[in-house]
Amino acid sequence: MLKDEHIEDFIVKNIKSGDTVSIGTSKLGTVFLKKLALAIEREEIDLKGISFVPTSNELAEVASQLKLPITNLNDSEIDVAVEFVSAVDWDFNFIKRESFSLVRDKMIAQSAATLFVVCEEENFSKTLRGKIPFEVAPFGW
Repeated sequence: MLKDEHIEDFIVKNIKSGDTVSIGTSKLGTVFLKKLALAIEREEIDLKGISFVPTSNELAEVASQLKLPITNLNDSEIDVAVEFVSAVDWDFNFIKRESFSLVRDKMIAQSAATLFVVCEEENFSKTLRGKIPFEVAPFGW
């Protein structure tokens, strides 16, 4: 189970001042976003100039409530993206079952300079299996 201190350590080690950050939509993504805002507010580390690209309306609302500067893919390149996923295989393909925006999550993951995929150890396997969610995008329908 991912603990709060793991998220806090991750932020300290992998996010730096001026980064544009995006977090995949999920319950852990919301927790991560709140921890990031808290680290900025407390000035525990130098995180000046951080901006955030939301992957969903839900995360945009949380970021707005936390007063995090919001940007978008048209205006900023993503420096660091974090995806909390359900399963990962040895080729680093992953399945994400807990999301409200699969298409946008994938677009941001592919455009990020650095992508971190976080998964419980027991869900790392040689091959992916199980139900695979999909999303029909309105523009593709």
